[in-house]
Amino acid sequence: MWLKAQHSFFKQAAAMNLKISDNFKIPAASMSSISAVGTLIAVPIYDRIIVPILRRVTGNERGVNILTRISIGMTLFVILMVVAAIET
Repeated sequence: MWLKAQHSFFKQAAAMNLKISDNFKIPAASMSSISAVGTLIAVPIYDRIIVPILRRVTGNERGVNILTRISIGMTLFVILMVVAAIET
């Protein structure tokens, strides 16, 4: 299953415009690495900055409860899909 997901990710990246400048184009195979690096950056920011702020605001040990976390994720997903639809 993992190989299938990687193949789909590669095919999607191959269809994207990966050109940053006239002289530089991101290789499609490196997109999965970029995704992993983004996750490695985002998780500590969430854990060290966002959660402590939310703990102070909400008084909840986890920052926000599970349903609120799911709602935030779904809202961000909808916003991203709208932006993607407008871009194409």
